[in-house]
Amino acid sequence: MLPNCSTVLTTNTNNISSNYSVFIRRMLYSYDVLETQYGSDIHPGGHWFPSRCQAEQRIAIIICYRNREQHFKMLLGNLHPFLQQQQLDYTIFLVNQHGQESFNRGELFNIGFIEAQKYYPFTCFIFHDVDLLPEDIRNIYTCTDQPRHMSSAMDKFDYKLIYPKFFGGVTAFSTDDFLGTNGYSNVYWGWGGEDDDMYSRVVYKLKKSIIRYPIEIARYKMILSNKHISAPVNPHRFEILHSQYDFGLDVRPKPGDGICADATWARIGTTVAGGNGVGDGLNQLDQPFGLFVDENQTVYVADFANHRIVKWIRDATSGQLVAGGNGADDHSNQLYYPSDVVVEQDGTLYISDSYNFRHKMIKEHYVSVPERAEVSKWLPGATNEQVMNLDSSCSLDIFVDRNREIYVADNANHRVLRLNFETKKILIAAGGSHGNGADQLAFPNGVIVDQLGTVYVADTDNRRIIR
Repeated sequence: MLPNCSTVLTTNTNNISSNYSVFIRRMLYSYDVLETQYGSDIHPGGHWFPSRCQAEQRIAIIICYRNREQHFKMLLGNLHPFLQQQQLDYTIFLVNQHGQESFNRGELFNIGFIEAQKYYPFTCFIFHDVDLLPEDIRNIYTCTDQPRHMSSAMDKFDYKLIYPKFFGGVTAFSTDDFLGTNGYSNVYWGWGGEDDDMYSRVVYKLKKSIIRYPIEIARYKMILSNKHISAPVNPHRFEILHSQYDFGLDVRPKPGDGICADATWARIGTTVAGGNGVGDGLNQLDQPFGLFVDENQTVYVADFANHRIVKWIRDATSGQLVAGGNGADDHSNQLYYPSDVVVEQDGTLYISDSYNFRHKMIKEHYVSVPERAEVSKWLPGATNEQVMNLDSSCSLDIFVDRNREIYVADNANHRVLRLNFETKKILIAAGGSHGNGADQLAFPNGVIVDQLGTVYVADTDNRRIIR
């Protein structure tokens, strides 16, 4: 029977110098050379384990990445021998962010956590920046019963903890602790914020303290590069941090649907809107399509044939006009057969104005669309509009995610679009061609996105729900 690796490790680290030789090479080797030097015993997928002892933990190292190959090669060249000297059973996962959107470190770590769990039930997760190299072999890459800030002393900051709540760089979580925090926040686009947010999650949600090794052990060298351009700073990070953000679910959805197991369904329905015949009175509806119910049980209705959005407060006998209601046309105060509506907590409305081929956001920052295939955003007091092209011919359903991005079931174009009113970007989130393949859609009529960012589409003519 193999001995426990912790015994071997303790013996070894007592007999060797604590300083670890960190190499920052100007000449970078190919991955084949790196594999020859450090990977003779590495299994597919970046998995290594000691052959002379039994490791106590299975460790997943999650590295977030975009356009940092120079740094990544340097990290591999240092991290593999470092971890093997510690006699650890580890697997390295690289999570790459594609595209030109602002870097989202927290979301990448969450994705890595979810994907790694599909590979193996790891007991320990190390979340690692690509540009940090450990300098002390006593900084053991394992997890305890408390989250650990491993990189509290970086050479960039003269090996000092820059502020008490600093929790960036390299962190270690047991699987249960990471799930207990609900993971990193997904809302921080750009540099900064997600690490301080995680500190709050650990302290106030998980209700644990963060541990750190002494400064002389928790030392890291940062890889600098003249060619790499850092991610732009997130200008809203302090606003989000100081808000009443509830550390919302970013790693896993709440189990179940919130309905207790022994609940019984009412067999007789209750009319909450309309029910007074067809008409355009505020106590009537005409071909209602989409609806939205907020946390106060106020019902918002896309009153299709009346070209308006009305809301019905709970137990009200008539509705209130919210948008449209001035005839069918494309002026800023009109709608033309609206098919769906979504409402945010602050009262912002997103409307699928189907026959105008447009999607409107109504708030203090009002959105109007004067003609097909254009989305315009009007700021208060502005004399010029900001235009975002939209090649959409017919859409019936919309969904707004937690990042305020709008998903549109673009029916006639057999695709789902993702719109962002702030960046004016329009991306194809699913489909794009007619067919029944895994990457195709056929006249989709519905879309919803879960808290992990998975897109579910009602692929109507294919008679399926696809994700």
